[in-house]
Amino acid sequence: MSWTTYPIGRPQRTCAATGRTLVAGEQTVATLVENPQTNLIERRDFSVEGWSAAPGPVPARQLLASWKVTVPATDEKPRPILDDEAMLDLFEQLGAGGEVVESDAAGPSPARAALRLVLALMMIRRRLLSHESNRGTTLLVRPRGVPRPQAGGPPLIEVADPGLDTTMINDVLSELESLGVADAPTAPAGASNP
Repeated sequence: MSWTTYPIGRPQRTCAATGRTLVAGEQTVATLVENPQTNLIERRDFSVEGWSAAPGPVPARQLLASWKVTVPATDEKPRPILDDEAMLDLFEQLGAGGEVVESDAAGPSPARAALRLVLALMMIRRRLLSHESNRGTTLLVRPRGVPRPQAGGPPLIEVADPGLDTTMINDVLSELESLGVADAPTAPAGASNP
């Protein structure tokens, strides 16, 4: 399985709920959604009113993450769509502490697990997370500045590897970089094949 199984589209300038064109300077809601028909992760952008419409534009169990973003001008240099704080928030939405948000009894989907692992690797590289150790193929991490468990801190966060190899991780990072999420196209040294 390669990351190309989970392509994430580029930011859209059309509201996924209303079909209205999103204009430069407008506050919008960007989402990552798991499409149950295709098992792909898709980016969908919504106007604020489209996102607020009842009963809601995306079923909760399909929504991986959402964040607010301002539509850039067409001549504006692209900015990262996820800053450090938003990246930590997305990681938590995907299931911090080893728990899976909005998952079924079968556990997290491969797409959700792959995205969570790659975000963890990116945050290790950005020094937002500290890689403490591995337990088999599971990374054990903690947020920087949070004490280790033996020093009175909370338990380490478990991040399972859904079977990604170094090539797949680099593919995911390249895809995220093209979206303006990642700032480095390679897996962190010593963190591949966790």
